[in-house]
Amino acid sequence: MHASRQPAPADIGYILATLRFRWRWVGVPVAVFVALGLLAPLYLGDRYISEATLLVEPPRIAGDGAEAFLNEEIETLRLVEQYALSDTFLTELAAALGELDEGPADLNKRIRITTTGGPARGAPGAPITVDISFTAPKAELSKRATSEIVAFVLSEHAARRAGRADGTLAHFSGEAARLGATLAAAEGRLREFELRNQASLPESLAFRRTQRADLRAQIMQIDRDRSDLEAELAGIADQPPTNASEQLGRLREDRAALAAVLSPTNPRLATLDARIRAIEADQGAVTTPSAEPRAELEARLSALTVQREGLAAEIDALSRSIEETPGIASDLATLQRDLHAAERNYEIALDRKAGAEAGAQVDRLQAEGRIAVLHPAVLPEHPDGAGRATLAALGGAFGFFAGLFLLVAREMFDTTIRRPRDLRTALDIDPFAVIPVLSMPTSRRLGSFNTKLGGLN
Repeated sequence: MHASRQPAPADIGYILATLRFRWRWVGVPVAVFVALGLLAPLYLGDRYISEATLLVEPPRIAGDGAEAFLNEEIETLRLVEQYALSDTFLTELAAALGELDEGPADLNKRIRITTTGGPARGAPGAPITVDISFTAPKAELSKRATSEIVAFVLSEHAARRAGRADGTLAHFSGEAARLGATLAAAEGRLREFELRNQASLPESLAFRRTQRADLRAQIMQIDRDRSDLEAELAGIADQPPTNASEQLGRLREDRAALAAVLSPTNPRLATLDARIRAIEADQGAVTTPSAEPRAELEARLSALTVQREGLAAEIDALSRSIEETPGIASDLATLQRDLHAAERNYEIALDRKAGAEAGAQVDRLQAEGRIAVLHPAVLPEHPDGAGRATLAALGGAFGFFAGLFLLVAREMFDTTIRRPRDLRTALDIDPFAVIPVLSMPTSRRLGSFNTKLGGLN
């Protein structure tokens, strides 16, 4: 008789008691997993791992400089690691080894590069180390591959380190050259501006103002001199002629009238000429007494007029230059600021270039940042991983617990009534006697019914 009931928590004591009757539930998984543990090394093959350890020389400086140096070294090592795992290097590595017919993707799985150490916040940090390993089916192949990777990392890091210093120097050298050209251009613009506006530069403003005042004073003096000369000329024009002059004038007029009607040989003309010569001889001149002083005064007056016009033109030019000086001063100040800025930038660039040169020289000579081989790659003596005995033991343990789990699960979900407690739980019936049932092999083969407590099975 079967009774339907919900799965109940398994009775561990009962399960262990029936374990000797159901040993196949545990024995079969144990045998299967032990066999798998013994066959796994044959299927997977041996795995040899050769390892090498590299150490980065720590910096001798302290503080933030050391932290920045270590951070930079870590970034460089990460970059080198990427190159070591690139398809280009892995292809070269496969060609150098010659025994692994694998592509870059498969070789990448065999390589392991681990960088540890470095600065920690608020602490000096541990030394930077690089662990490199290669997994291969042969010990000698594993050692060769690891040595090849170590050599590549050392050479690439040295090249990166030198290139970093040379690149910094080249950058600052180019920057200094560029700023030097900028400085030369600024100087040229300033010189050209000063030459083009030489008459209006601010530094000569006071001199030009003084010069203009002097020229104005000279013009005032010239105006006074011209006034005096003009007064003298006016006085000469108003002066009445003398008696001799009047007589000489009348004789000349008479001679001119007679010469128009008489011949040149007429005695009257000869007489008039004699009288005119006599009067002229007495005066000692052929002109009026005021003719020569008047001409001299007029010449002086004309010279003063020309001189005044020249001084006025100079004053106009000075006035224009003085008016232009504020704008010229502003443009000049802008050019000078550009020149000073170019000079400062050029000096800074020269200082940085000098620092880069010194840094490059020190970087080539110092040991800081260099990688040393702390533990070279050695020939592995034994395959990596657990041996066959260990795998068999692990497989047996796993099989035992797997079988036990299956047995417990079966007992938890089995609803067959086999014990008085099952009858009491399922049908709420208290049994008055318990009769054990013995199952013979012949009865199981014939499919006979087995009488059990509380029903038939």
